Amino acid sequence: MKIHFLIPILLVCMLIGACEKDLFVKDIADEKVVLLSPGNGVSLKAQTINFIWEEVEDATNYRFRLATPSFDSIQLLLIDSMASKTTISFNLNPGIYEWQIRGENEGSNTGYSTYKIFIDSTSDLSGFQLVLSTPGDSFYTNVSKPQFSWEGLPIASEYNYKIVKGVDFENGELFTSKINTDKTSLTLTKALENGFYTWGINAENDNSKTNYSTRFMYFDDQVPGKPQLKTPTNGELRNIGNTTFTWTTPSDNGSPVRDSLILSTDSLFRSGNKYHLVSNGSYTDSLARGITYYWKMSTTDRAGNWSGYTTPFNFTIQ
Repeated sequence: MKIHFLIPILLVCMLIGACEKDLFVKDIADEKVVLLSPGNGVSLKAQTINFIWEEVEDATNYRFRLATPSFDSIQLLLIDSMASKTTISFNLNPGIYEWQIRGENEGSNTGYSTYKIFIDSTSDLSGFQLVLSTPGDSFYTNVSKPQFSWEGLPIASEYNYKIVKGVDFENGELFTSKINTDKTSLTLTKALENGFYTWGINAENDNSKTNYSTRFMYFDDQVPGKPQLKTPTNGELRNIGNTTFTWTTPSDNGSPVRDSLILSTDSLFRSGNKYHLVSNGSYTDSLARGITYYWKMSTTDRAGNWSGYTTPFNFTIQ
């Protein structure tokens, strides 16, 4: 009997413990972020600076701030950014800076830990990493002549753009000849062909150059096929309110696709529409009786190509 009496108590305790873990967030106000690199008071050449700090237990993210010349006599707050990891990188021009970090979670935050650094002038680009802006990495697009942009470096005299077919940037086939520019953006003049590309930019001056910074992209201008509606069939009378919609989606060799289903009580879909992103060829919905419903579908791929809508089907729940 004692064993049977203890089991419910143990279960309740376990449930309470689990709830407390989910409902209560640890207060980290008394914790401190330990800054690792760059150290306090160090002098560095102008380059890409990697800021690194120790993880704070129970912190879910970190607020990074950078000011010049200091937070006590601030002239310019250059960066106020959130990071989920314990490192972040920026290109810095010559000057005096302070950087600081605090840990945060849903309920509290630590105080700021602050270090001062000095950035000396240099004409050597080899320590820099060019920061690419747009398009984002692993980008899908149906724009045949996209624009590319990146952050400039004050000591760079020009930038070299390169795009190759496929994912082998070093040895892949050049899609266009290399492009030299003193701007920080350019638009392709040759239309892309369907497929994967790797593009990259480096900076150079009379004395040195950076390595290439690269990203992947995929161009796809092929319109996906429309889904083929299967059930409920057109004009069907149904006796149950729990209705499963089924369809087939034509195969597509381009970018990934997703299907959309629109359900309405209006034959022209002017009002009362329900929109559903669906997958795997089926979707189930609980529907009211005594109503005629209309449904149609379309397919969109990740590059933004749209199939258009299917011819609507209608069915009635008796």
